Amino acid sequence: MVYGRKDIFHECKFALLRLLTVYEKSSTPAPEIIIYTDKPDEFALFQDRLTLHIREITAGRIKKWRGEIDFIFRPKIEMLLDCVNHYNGKLLYVDSDTYCLQPLEALYDLLSDTSVILHKSEGLIGRPANLHIKKWRAFLRRQPKAGLASALDMNMWNAGTIGFTPIQAPLLRDVLKITDEVHRKFPKHTVEQFAFCYTFQKNKLHIDAAEPFLFHYWNLKEFRVVLQHFFEKYEGASLSVLMANSARILPENIVPDKVAYERTSSLNRRIKRWLRKDWKIEPYLRLLDPPQST
Repeated sequence: MVYGRKDIFHECKFALLRLLTVYEKSSTPAPEIIIYTDKPDEFALFQDRLTLHIREITAGRIKKWRGEIDFIFRPKIEMLLDCVNHYNGKLLYVDSDTYCLQPLEALYDLLSDTSVILHKSEGLIGRPANLHIKKWRAFLRRQPKAGLASALDMNMWNAGTIGFTPIQAPLLRDVLKITDEVHRKFPKHTVEQFAFCYTFQKNKLHIDAAEPFLFHYWNLKEFRVVLQHFFEKYEGASLSVLMANSARILPENIVPDKVAYERTSSLNRRIKRWLRKDWKIEPYLRLLDPPQST
């Protein structure tokens, strides 16, 4: 689902470029793509190379999908509910800041009546590995033991990718209901993620990770700066030129540097900021320059 801000369109176009690049080297056709958007013309460049199903959405529909809780990620669930009413077969949802690393057929093969896909496990909620999941643990400990508290024994998964079959599609209603109920008590940005994790695990579904197949750069919002310069630099360029040059700016080569910086002590980070040597995205704009010939 791509609407509103231009940087989200840039992310989606980059994902399509990487999908095409991966499948250009494969003997199999790329999967069909369904895009919900308020600007269908943005994807005209890809129409001849991919099977695109464009479903136009309006600001009014998006507002309605945000619901009474006015939650930014609630439309994701509503969109999936709409999608399963119009399309059949295995469905693999991906956030716009997610792109293909290898052909996806083996990932689709993991989907069954008893198995679903989420992006990556973030660990047991009852034994949190980070501050955010600690807040979830504290919230769930206050819930009735017969209800949401059972999630303390479940894993939290990143929901940048969500895969399921038509058999599991009715569970989307449960995901939406839990999102609405929990957000009123605990209005965090990962409520929709929790709702998918809770619903899938409560229904005893096996969850496989999409991480080996798809790279999700949720922790690199700064990449939008690189994408802005990329699409400005190659405005009007052919699809083949865009595909070739997209390989020079892969987030998978940038994220480790940012993560390494964030893992240094707060004192070291303060010193680096004082010395103006803290981590910034701007140096990576050099990746847009053509390599020097020797």
